[in-house]
Amino acid sequence: MSVAQGSIDDRQEQWFDSAWWDRTPDSLLGSHADNWADIRDRMNFICDLFRSYHVDPGLFGAPYTPAQCAQIEAGRIPGGAL
Repeated sequence: MSVAQGSIDDRQEQWFDSAWWDRTPDSLLGSHADNWADIRDRMNFICDLFRSYHVDPGLFGAPYTPAQCAQIEAGRIPGGAL
């Protein structure tokens, strides 16, 4: 069933169901998107992309140094690696 078919409740349930978006749960095989105009094709790729990086320790670190935070709070663009 496409997202455009069914009742509003069915479509809302599908929208939040990861199985609807992710054709290949627990695998990156088949994660490519053949047709970027097809939202399910795009979201399958994005689900796999997020899942493959969600445990990267770099995602849990502070994005800015304390000095950069002070510059941001002062309304300036901080220097250094961003």
